[in-house]
Amino acid sequence: MHLQKDARLSLRELGRILEVPHTTVFTRVNKLISRGIIQKFQAVLHPHDLGFKVNMVIIEAPQNKDDNIAEQISELGQVMKVFRSDAGKIFVKALSDPTETDPMKAIESRLYGYDYVIHEIEQVVKYDHDLNDDLIKRMD
Repeated sequence: MHLQKDARLSLRELGRILEVPHTTVFTRVNKLISRGIIQKFQAVLHPHDLGFKVNMVIIEAPQNKDDNIAEQISELGQVMKVFRSDAGKIFVKALSDPTETDPMKAIESRLYGYDYVIHEIEQVVKYDHDLNDDLIKRMD
């Protein structure tokens, strides 16, 4: 929970906050890393603040092909997230550079023959990567 808010916290400082020895914090953090719960420590950049447009792409894919389409789309550098539903829908979060003449061309070329809609996001209302504290407390 504290590391989500500031991954730069030292384990010693985190131990002080939690009132436990830093060696205990070190052991717990290493367990979370080895279990794949903590995948990496990184700076979170907001693409819209850097001038990129955020786009949501909704693809209607036959269920027997949705794995393949999702994999192809996920290989593109502008694609940030890909989700598959159990109903053959694929949801893609992709960035585009508004200075390009056809910023979504790479995605659209892979979707030829499939029904899809691209929604350019006008306003980002909430942009959060943290898990809610209440959800984390339930894990304990």
